[in-house]
Amino acid sequence: MEFVKTAMEFLNCSPLTKAAKAIELITPAIAAHLVENNGKLDEDFALNVVKGSIFSLVCSDMFGEIVDGEIFKEKAKKLILFMKEDAQINQLIETHLKTKGIMNSGKILLGESSVKNLQTVYNEVIPLVVNLLKDMKVA
Repeated sequence: MEFVKTAMEFLNCSPLTKAAKAIELITPAIAAHLVENNGKLDEDFALNVVKGSIFSLVCSDMFGEIVDGEIFKEKAKKLILFMKEDAQINQLIETHLKTKGIMNSGKILLGESSVKNLQTVYNEVIPLVVNLLKDMKVA
């Protein structure tokens, strides 16, 4: 629960950054999961939520200029499915999570210091994934 408290404090101070958008995406899901599971965090759930927030913001960067919501949803859905299956992208994300101490032995560790570390991961990984996808000519 320290993660949720620290995340909320962070969001009050940094509402416009990419990292804040990502943390804003994951905090309610993590909080609900903790409540539903008596304070225990399932690492697979946490990893999927973190990766999902990265995928979502990558789509925003890639397709941000699309005004039509349905076109955006369709393009984003295809891109997210690709990213979920791409070993290189998943390895890139997991390596950054490990480097910043958020992932250890395949487990996500969310605590008080995780918000700052996640901020760094989001700010570093999202542009890398966007550039990788552009190089792959996926989108």
